[in-house]
Amino acid sequence: EIRNVYFETDKSSLDREAMIVIEKLFSTMNENPGLYVEIIGHTDSQGPDGYNEKLSRDRSRAVIDYLIKKGIDPMRFVSRGDGKTHPVANDRNKDGSFNKDAGKYNRRVEVRVLKSDNNQVVTVDEYIPENLRFKEYNRFSVQIEETEDFVKFAEYDKLKPILKSISAVPSETGFI
Repeated sequence: EIRNVYFETDKSSLDREAMIVIEKLFSTMNENPGLYVEIIGHTDSQGPDGYNEKLSRDRSRAVIDYLIKKGIDPMRFVSRGDGKTHPVANDRNKDGSFNKDAGKYNRRVEVRVLKSDNNQVVTVDEYIPENLRFKEYNRFSVQIEETEDFVKFAEYDKLKPILKSISAVPSETGFI
């Protein structure tokens, strides 16, 4: 079973709890020589983007370096640092201040299985308390097409309720 590794604020060093999780990962990798993993570092939302990108890479590297020192082949890892771009918890309060309880879930290294000789390796999705989760995910696609036609008034009115902001210039036959 593979779990996330968590870090203190502004740290890439491995504490006791992190070592316990990494030792389990070491055992799993040692018992499964065909297991290849991606180690992805993350940060909370505090601090500049550049700083967080470096910190997330350092966190990923700390986990990999530990495992290499224990004898795992470096070719079995892919390392990545995503900074603060993929939070799992909403670490900002409604007033914009930082939420420490949520931030600790974002300061992590995530382990993804890239290849395995068997299907016995299990990654565990970490539990995030309901009150710290994002309320909704806004995922959508927009297709833009070049056209000579205008958007008709009736079509524009249908779109208004689902769009949070829209810019349109009225014309005689519709909107541009």
